[in-house]
Amino acid sequence: MVPSPARCPFTPLLAMLDAPPRLLLHGPAPASLAALLHAGRATGHAIEADAPLGPDLPEADLLWVSDPAALSGLGLSETRPRWVAWPQAAPLPPSAREHLAFYAIAPLGPNLLARRIPPARISPEEAAALQSRTARLPRAEALTLLRLLAPCHPPARAALRKRLADAGCAGEALALAADDTAAQQAAAEALEGFNRALANGDLADAERLAAALAAYQPDNRAVLEAALACNRNLGQTARARRYAAALLAIDPHHAGANLVRLEQAEAAGDRAMELAARSALALAPPDALHPLRRLHEAHRALSLHLLGPVDAQGRAAMQALVAAARGVEPMELPEGEARHWARHYRHLAEAADAALLHREPPLLPVETLHRAEGRPLGWAGLRRQVRGAKLAFVVAADPAYLQLYGRAYLGSILRHADLPVVILVHVIGGAVTLPELIRLMDMPDQRIVYSADDFAPAAVATQCHDSDGPRALPVAHFQCTRFAMARRALEELRLPILVSDIDTVLQRGVTELVDRFKGCDVVLNRNEASRAFGSHITANLLMAFPTKAGLAWLAELQGYLEAALAAPHVTRWIDQCGLQACWSAGTARFGWFDTTADINNVMYPRWMPNPFLFLSLFHGFDMASLPKDA
Repeated sequence: MVPSPARCPFTPLLAMLDAPPRLLLHGPAPASLAALLHAGRATGHAIEADAPLGPDLPEADLLWVSDPAALSGLGLSETRPRWVAWPQAAPLPPSAREHLAFYAIAPLGPNLLARRIPPARISPEEAAALQSRTARLPRAEALTLLRLLAPCHPPARAALRKRLADAGCAGEALALAADDTAAQQAAAEALEGFNRALANGDLADAERLAAALAAYQPDNRAVLEAALACNRNLGQTARARRYAAALLAIDPHHAGANLVRLEQAEAAGDRAMELAARSALALAPPDALHPLRRLHEAHRALSLHLLGPVDAQGRAAMQALVAAARGVEPMELPEGEARHWARHYRHLAEAADAALLHREPPLLPVETLHRAEGRPLGWAGLRRQVRGAKLAFVVAADPAYLQLYGRAYLGSILRHADLPVVILVHVIGGAVTLPELIRLMDMPDQRIVYSADDFAPAAVATQCHDSDGPRALPVAHFQCTRFAMARRALEELRLPILVSDIDTVLQRGVTELVDRFKGCDVVLNRNEASRAFGSHITANLLMAFPTKAGLAWLAELQGYLEAALAAPHVTRWIDQCGLQACWSAGTARFGWFDTTADINNVMYPRWMPNPFLFLSLFHGFDMASLPKDA
């Protein structure tokens, strides 16, 4: 946690450095500066107050002196240190002031900060142009600008002395505002000049003024924001990042600064920085971001958390993001695309709620199994029938999808399975019509077993959402049923199981696949093309083994899905969210399918030669293009 400005006024200043700050502390120093050294967030060391500061001063970004009289014997040059600070209450002897000829001095919290301004930083032409502006500025603003220019531009130094003398302030220290209030007033008036430059369309001039003011008052939020905005619009990325860092030291949730940090993280591929930036945006104060952008960032931050196992600290951070997403009401947005996307992101974020985890529901109540020929049987009868089987295929579909894809799915397994298998087909909502559906399949093979339930879509109160709006059918319920059926099959048969979409075909034998993953409890399909929660792990293929951990993991997945489906609203991608959430919280031994050979995550519009063991057809696939022996 970055200390607040009240506790550490130096934090915004030091944050603008590109490396950990180098500190040299002479005498009693603010606790916040000493803490940076002790925590290893800064380099350098502390010196006792009675130790003299000699000409061989170690290099430092910031030199703190509890008594500025110690500067009297110091030969400060233009090259070191960058800043010198001391308490405002401590008088600055004239002998010490002589050593600060290349420094501009201004209040910083309860301290005074002398900031080195080498002549090379401002060319004579730039200094002269800036000085010429002072004739048109209010007094306080003109004095602020002259104080900045005085250390490196003799004409400005002379002009400042004259103005101070004319105002009866000849004894005023060269670059000191009278107090914090005066400094703040000067900064506010200087912003007026900045705004005038903007109104005149002179962005470069506005940036120069904003940068000068930021140098004079590095803890002034308004000045830093102005400098940040100018540099972003001018495309000066490195300068913009420094001002963003200073703003983040003042306010970790500053929206503009975090947008810069996010751009920097994405350019560098820095996932930790990206997570910090997206989390800060999602948790920013009300009205700092458009509601849709806040929900988008909450989802993206949760997605980054869920790219790996999540510990207790990560889980707490995720819960804060879930709460932030729930604090946005998408229905307050106008009807249309923005509202649909907002609901999409909100329900994806809700799917990361830890309250959905660590549940173990009862087994799916499927007791009666059917074959194309012969009498119905129970699980015990099926175990006797498939004695010697090495693998179980599990699929679930509503009657319409069964009729569309069922024969291709079943035929491909019967054709290519190179070891003894059993195929369980669960028909969602097909209890009444199951005999007719089995007849339509017309595949009287003893390896195929059907089950059904009386699921009624019209009775579902939960609304299912996607990015283009609510679904007319409870497709999330359809998609999740297969995993509950898979758990029941694993418990009853104690065989390895392969769970897939019904719009999938097997194209060669599976013995090598089973052998390859024998040391795993669960095998999942990771979509490397997407880091987004809800699509990073896809649901088109899952393998589980009848180990204790494999059984427990499927039980947790079923519990997660049932809890999510009981809510008033749910994302249509809840099955894939469940796979990823349970994986990130799981302790099972996981394997990963080879997406160059085992299963495709890229859509094929029609069949064409391909290297995949399982070809996932996806919605809209041209079924007529499938070869007869596919």
